Amino acid sequence: MGPTASAATRDFFRYLERKYRIVEAKPFAPPNKLDFQYFTGEAPGEKKVFIKLEGKVEHASAREAFFINLLRKSGQAGFFPRIIACRTKPPFPFIATEFIEGQTLEKFLCQNRRNPKILRSLLEQMCSILEILHGAKVVHRDVRPPNLIVRAKKDPPHLRIVLIDFAYALRLKPPLAELPFVAVNIAILKKLGTGYKPRELLWDDAFAFAKIAAEVDPGYKEKFPEIHSFLSAKAGKLTYAFKV
Repeated sequence: MGPTASAATRDFFRYLERKYRIVEAKPFAPPNKLDFQYFTGEAPGEKKVFIKLEGKVEHASAREAFFINLLRKSGQAGFFPRIIACRTKPPFPFIATEFIEGQTLEKFLCQNRRNPKILRSLLEQMCSILEILHGAKVVHRDVRPPNLIVRAKKDPPHLRIVLIDFAYALRLKPPLAELPFVAVNIAILKKLGTGYKPRELLWDDAFAFAKIAAEVDPGYKEKFPEIHSFLSAKAGKLTYAFKV
């Protein structure tokens, strides 16, 4: 009989402390249906880190680290989380990033929806993130409000959106294709980006950001016409369709 989940978790915590000096590790959220596990901890020089332990989707940690590193080289690294540690091989493939103190976009807007300066800042930052993705020929495929974190700042004009969760991202040129587990489990792909894609197996990050912009401010087309024009022009320019 193999080790219990709690024993395996304790082994992982000991490994983090021994190899990466990450201490005070503890669960952050329940595992998802693909057995990804989520923790927080403290790393040298960091108040808090976020840790994602790979589940059934092999190579997800390597994939996520690749895209974060690629996009942070854009010159606007603040739009993406900073990697603290990463291991891509068994027995503990994981990625640890800075813990982003803030709120998901959806929660943040519950308290700040009426401030036009804040709304403009958020929308402009979405455009900047999209420009970086397109410049790198990357399709995130899961651009949704839960994956957009608004960093906690005292000064609203300097709020910063951070795009997270790159485990299912793809690069079109040079190509970086589906992870093997994902490619043979079409149910994952059908759910990926639900509500923010043109159709079930077609992804367009510009489409996703445009839909989010309309949720941020239903009147953004009239209030911020240059932002609406930018997102409209980008729609359909960089897409990925999975062929069954």
